[in-house]
Amino acid sequence: MNNNMGMMGGIPTPPTMSPAKNEKPKKKFNPILIVLIVVLIAGVGFAVYYFLNTSQTKTSVTISPLLTEVELGSTLDEGVSAYARVTGMSAENCTVESNVNPSKAGTYQYTVKCGDKTSGPHTVNVLDTMPPEVITKDVIVLPDTVVEATDFIDEVEDASEYTVDFEEEPDTSATGDYEVTLIITDDYDNETTVTANLTVDDNAPDYYLSCVESIESETTKYENAKIEYNYKYGISLNGEFYNALKNVVYQFDEEEDYLLAKEDILDDEFDGIKGKVRSNDKEMTITIFNYLTLDDLADEYELDEFPTLDTDIENIYLDAGNSCDME
Repeated sequence: MNNNMGMMGGIPTPPTMSPAKNEKPKKKFNPILIVLIVVLIAGVGFAVYYFLNTSQTKTSVTISPLLTEVELGSTLDEGVSAYARVTGMSAENCTVESNVNPSKAGTYQYTVKCGDKTSGPHTVNVLDTMPPEVITKDVIVLPDTVVEATDFIDEVEDASEYTVDFEEEPDTSATGDYEVTLIITDDYDNETTVTANLTVDDNAPDYYLSCVESIESETTKYENAKIEYNYKYGISLNGEFYNALKNVVYQFDEEEDYLLAKEDILDDEFDGIKGKVRSNDKEMTITIFNYLTLDDLADEYELDEFPTLDTDIENIYLDAGNSCDME
């Protein structure tokens, strides 16, 4: 039997293969280089984004000034939108620097800033362009009484000072009913012309007795209103009743309550009370006016007859814990 055991040197060692001459050795992986490349790419991307975003913001934000005139006595909103129209950025991210004072006529300036964008200063003129709003009242006098134009004025609403003049001064030498014309002019030459009634009577009131009743609201609809009943009695020289004017005043503390009640005003009526109705936004009051006869007063106070002497009229209110004053 043949075997290799007799061969010299035992089992032969396989030959070692030499690498091919054209095969290069593999390079080792460098992680630091990869990190640097990633950081570089991220930095370039951020720089491009920032440039594009900043460039877009600078070119797209526009501020268009709106405010050039303000009415004297008006209320000016504090927000930027009252001063300018902003596009390309929310106006909430903008600010306004202003010295505008609506309560004083004059020339003012303001500047609007939105990020890096600035618009201004812009000029604003506070002007009084509105004529006075006037409410007149009737006047009753004795013959040869000197009357003033302001005697016929019950209320004037205007942002500035004003004067009241007769178009033609009335003659009170003869009894009768007359119409007078009044011209009301404010400091900025805004003018209102109105008429009022003048009565010249031999028995005209020598003075007026003004009496007040404060009551709680009798209606649930206006339960938040304070209500006053005011009576103004004209008293003649002999101390007797001449006429009576009643006004009912609804006083509101909350603007919301007042505005809701104002919507309920009808022609010559409010809250079921007939008469001339006047609202005052500044005072937040609604007032109903009525002239009353002695019969009207008797019904109102549940009396067979209403007294005609001033002292007896006053006692009605004093006995009820109310008050009267002489005017």
